[in-house]
Amino acid sequence: EQQLRDVCEGKTLDFNLRDYNLLEDAVLWMGSYARPVSEIERRKRGQKNPPVIIAGDLNADCWRKEFAEEKIFTMMVSAGFVNSLALLPEHARGTHPSKKWGDSALDYIMTRGFKAPAPPRIVPNDELSDHYAVFAVVESDR
Repeated sequence: EQQLRDVCEGKTLDFNLRDYNLLEDAVLWMGSYARPVSEIERRKRGQKNPPVIIAGDLNADCWRKEFAEEKIFTMMVSAGFVNSLALLPEHARGTHPSKKWGDSALDYIMTRGFKAPAPPRIVPNDELSDHYAVFAVVESDR
């Protein structure tokens, strides 16, 4: 959670980009794989707010009143992140099916510095997880 706050506050996180097929100037947050970048390194790169993709289970549905107190979504929007699930109609946003609570949007692809040419795809995968997989194509907007 602290790493997510750091990204939203303009701090960058870094990891070995050789291991991923990404744009060279992109930074991807991947939980324990990320590490803070020093202010000197950030200035060398010349980017105040580099492109970022944050994807995963945030354990909160930003459209449900039960999660109204959750500050993570407000924090991310104010830091310039776009929620890819917002491109989908309300009835198609569920990523965690539940007979008791109804479908919830708990899994997200949040981007800053990228645009999505199409809405994300949500694909059931009952044999692998109790959550659906979320796929999105994104393009650099810089």
